[in-house]
Amino acid sequence: KNRGASHTLSGRIEGLKPFITKKAGLTPAEMVNRLDIGLVSALQLKIDQNMALTKNLKADGALSSRQSLSLVPGKEIELDGEIGFDKFNASLEPSVKVNGVVGRFPFNKKYLLNKKSLVTSQTENLSVSQKGFFTQLRNFSAYKNILRVGSIESDAYKASSIGMDLLYKDNQLAVEKFIFDALKGSVGGQLFLTQSPKGPVLSFSTEFAGVDFD
Repeated sequence: KNRGASHTLSGRIEGLKPFITKKAGLTPAEMVNRLDIGLVSALQLKIDQNMALTKNLKADGALSSRQSLSLVPGKEIELDGEIGFDKFNASLEPSVKVNGVVGRFPFNKKYLLNKKSLVTSQTENLSVSQKGFFTQLRNFSAYKNILRVGSIESDAYKASSIGMDLLYKDNQLAVEKFIFDALKGSVGGQLFLTQSPKGPVLSFSTEFAGVDFD
């Protein structure tokens, strides 16, 4: 606590007896098929002004995280949580500065251990927001401007008043809407990073207004 950090861990782990009595080997296959786990972890970290995290990286503000891990033996593993920022600032010498990060980054990942439990076809996932439908419903979204950044500066370039509708779920990083001011104008759009059998796929659309490159 005197370094500004606190951490809690609670939950349960069942099914350890076969490993303690050595009736089962400590292999990943045995563990995911025998253990029944439900854990919740929380971390709070307050960073002093201009604390040097590495030789060239300094930061101040507060970070938090919450994660819940569940394992249903032989069926699925799920990780759910979020990373929170409270007036977080960082500078990477010699020229990059990030100021006023506020909000949170939610994430969820589920891995099915029993492929027979899949009831949907292995077709490409398609979010309706990727097609631009129902944009009038954004005001009711739980992710609207969920992460905000005061500014990002690099040398003579600066982006400010950055807002993002952001989440990570099922192998997809989705920025359902982003908007920021730069080069005397405004930039907005959408960005999606997904995984395919051939590797990561990035798709995005961008709109500009009043941008001046002079």
